[in-house]
Amino acid sequence: MAKDPLNTPARLFANNEVIDLCKSIIDIHRALKSLAQFLGDLEDQVHTGKEAAKNDFQLWGIRAVFERFMTDQNLKLTRIMEIYKAETDKLVQKTNNKESGTRRKEKRR
Repeated sequence: MAKDPLNTPARLFANNEVIDLCKSIIDIHRALKSLAQFLGDLEDQVHTGKEAAKNDFQLWGIRAVFERFMTDQNLKLTRIMEIYKAETDKLVQKTNNKESGTRRKEKRR
């Protein structure tokens, strides 16, 4: 059985959307880690006068980007949960259909 780079069995989901979403989340996570490091470094610096205003603007920009990445990541996680729920519902429905078919066969005997 072929496996994707995330070690998820290929047959688990009907399409590659989940794999793409997971890879995207990994990329966002890396970017967030870099932004957090940069933000920490920037906040540790002491600025006065014009440099303080420039520093505040940079901090605001980084926080805005950070918030956007978090929103994107949340949307992707929500989509993964939707797909998982749909797949789980399909599995439950198949299981219920098999059980009802087995019961019908037993009644005929």
